[in-house]
Amino acid sequence: LLLSPLLLGLGAAFKGMLEAQDQFALSAFAPVFYNIGIVVGAVVLAPTWGVYGLAAGVIAGAVMHASIQAVGLWRGGMRLRFSLDRHVPGLATVLQLMGPRILGQAAFQVNFIVLTNFASRIGDNSVSALNYAFQLFMLPYGVLALSLSTVIFPLMARQYETGSIAEMKRTLGDALGPLIFLTLPAAVGLYCFRVSIVQMLFEVGSFDQESTRLVSEALGYFAIGLGGTAVIEAITRAYYAMQDTRTPVTVAVVSVGVNVVLSALLVGPMGHGGLALAISITATLEMLVLAAILRRRIGSFGRTLSTSVVRTLGAALLFSPLAFWMGDVMVVATDPSDGRSVSAYLLFGYGLITAVAAFFAIAFALGAPEVPAIIRRLPVVGHRLMPLIAPRYDE
Repeated sequence: LLLSPLLLGLGAAFKGMLEAQDQFALSAFAPVFYNIGIVVGAVVLAPTWGVYGLAAGVIAGAVMHASIQAVGLWRGGMRLRFSLDRHVPGLATVLQLMGPRILGQAAFQVNFIVLTNFASRIGDNSVSALNYAFQLFMLPYGVLALSLSTVIFPLMARQYETGSIAEMKRTLGDALGPLIFLTLPAAVGLYCFRVSIVQMLFEVGSFDQESTRLVSEALGYFAIGLGGTAVIEAITRAYYAMQDTRTPVTVAVVSVGVNVVLSALLVGPMGHGGLALAISITATLEMLVLAAILRRRIGSFGRTLSTSVVRTLGAALLFSPLAFWMGDVMVVATDPSDGRSVSAYLLFGYGLITAVAAFFAIAFALGAPEVPAIIRRLPVVGHRLMPLIAPRYDE
């Protein structure tokens, strides 16, 4: 298994090289092949070889993770060769920037260690509940924030390198608008539908109603910080594009101390929910500080972004009462106490689709600029809907 970190590390390096060339497909599929290797090892090899079969599957998956991206680099004309020369161009810069980046990653892990430490003092169930809730929280964060930030980073790096600061700001602003537009309603939905989500995904067997209550409580408090956490990811990439890894790391280290203080204050009156809230408050404060420093350094992100954020906030506020009502209805519709049924899953899916449609309708009424941009990209129906909504934005 010690081969796995080495191969995954090579895969991560290949990922960065591909993304620097605006090639994202192979990097996106690489983790899929890694998981396929693990599944094959567990299902096919483990019954015969035992734990060694599972280990072989992990290694095979790691090999595929690295090799599929290496093939992409090869096809792009890049040739790799091993060298022990310490005077390779750019190596010193990479080492200089890597140190603070490692500290930044450590700060994120320390925050979660703090969370686990405080949770372990109030019961094992609290630790498990926070872990389940954090996994659900990471789904919209990964889909929205990580994917978008990955795409804009190489472009911003090139723009900064050529001195096109105005273009870099435009790229960041154009990314933050849709990110906030998608993240805020996702946070509202995650909070309002938290019980139904946990019921549908986890409540079966030994995972009873009390387990659902504990996980959904933590999930609700995590959802409060989704917007801040998502924006941090995008803004941090702007700092990295400017070859500044010290500022986001310094802010992240300070945020660890803030998280410790908030956790100590909130765990008593609020239990494990207070710990999740501490993470959300810390993330929001970190986002505000990073945005303020970046704005002072490169200037305003533009009136277009401000208008977009204001209209998105308005749409999210107007959407919230409807989402709360729908959430209460869905709790009853998805209650698995009498057994699971296909109709419950259908009702859950229908509720989510209805909530998404309702938010888009409210945002359209408020003139949010992201609505036509997103509808234009819808397959099959996008070109048919555009003539219907275009007059609203031409006024």
